[in-house]
Amino acid sequence: MKSNNGKFSANEYSAQRELARIRNTFSFRFGVLVTESFVRKPWLFLLFPFRFVGLFLHKSVPQTIEYKNKNGAETYILFSTSEEGIASVERALHRGNELKEQGFDVVQVCSSKQGSIILENFNLYSLTDPKNKTAVKSTTDWNETCLNFLHQIVMGNNVTTLEFDGPYPYRGLLNLVKIHPHIKTVWRRLSSKPPTNSDHQKMFDSIDYIDLNINDFTRPKIPVVFGNEEPKSILMALGYDQREGIAKGTNAILQQLKQQGRHQIIVYNHLQISNKALSPLPVVKWVSSSNKLLNENIQFAVVPPEPFLLDCLSKRGIPTIVVCQKHVPLPILTELRTHGFTQPMSVLFDPDNDELRIAIEPYLKSKLNPPTFIH
Repeated sequence: MKSNNGKFSANEYSAQRELARIRNTFSFRFGVLVTESFVRKPWLFLLFPFRFVGLFLHKSVPQTIEYKNKNGAETYILFSTSEEGIASVERALHRGNELKEQGFDVVQVCSSKQGSIILENFNLYSLTDPKNKTAVKSTTDWNETCLNFLHQIVMGNNVTTLEFDGPYPYRGLLNLVKIHPHIKTVWRRLSSKPPTNSDHQKMFDSIDYIDLNINDFTRPKIPVVFGNEEPKSILMALGYDQREGIAKGTNAILQQLKQQGRHQIIVYNHLQISNKALSPLPVVKWVSSSNKLLNENIQFAVVPPEPFLLDCLSKRGIPTIVVCQKHVPLPILTELRTHGFTQPMSVLFDPDNDELRIAIEPYLKSKLNPPTFIH
């Protein structure tokens, strides 16, 4: 195959690989022999028996397709998705920085609109959110675009590994794995959100589980020095791990905060919370948590069980309410509750509005060490 493979679309490239495979089969070579002996070159008919035996004795050189680009540094593709809000994107950000420090090249592929901002310092390919019904008219066409994006990245870089971070792999990505089998594929999932489709799991070489990393709140590595300030500055991160930032219990929490005074609320920019729901609370909006969680003034936080958030909050000793939904596995819930017995951390499991209000009350009234409430 010539060196201009990168000019072909993924489907054309796949077809050429399949054609090469067929030409390497015994049945194809036997068919060519019969056609030549009886149709195209009938004067070779007398030699047919000898040539037929020769098919078994002579092993032809297989036709191959050069599908691996070995030029440049070893490259990782990090594929973050829109299904889990900005959580997947921020994990890709930190993973990309780790790989860069180890000397690898990194190409980021993202289907989240927030990714173009958060991942701007990387070589970035942005895809339209597949659930954006206004921009995406056909799921089949979207997956075809996804496949061709990934194919061109593979053909243009020395790609050895593709890491996918999302709840379910896109068909375009799975098709890429079939036509570029040399690439090692890793599915990155939270321990609190393990994959459930066994067929999809078999398509990957390995599954990398991201575990919770909770430090000792009582011995913070980066202590909070402004915990007694009033009114309080509160990180309200429910919806951080949701596509549109819509999370159960958000309105109940906001109502409780309004009743307790004009506390400042920190929310993520992608959260779909109306101005009416926030008013009259002062609001600060973050596009990303990068560096902010370790530096900004925060008295306490309400968060989902996200490893990155809990790692940063526990490093600073910031009192935290962790709101778990029904999908959280029992071992993870047990681990969180174990920490909650000795740390300024409350763990709620699928709470209703009243339970949320009861949990928040002591955090609003106390200073640095609110009592722990376990549901």
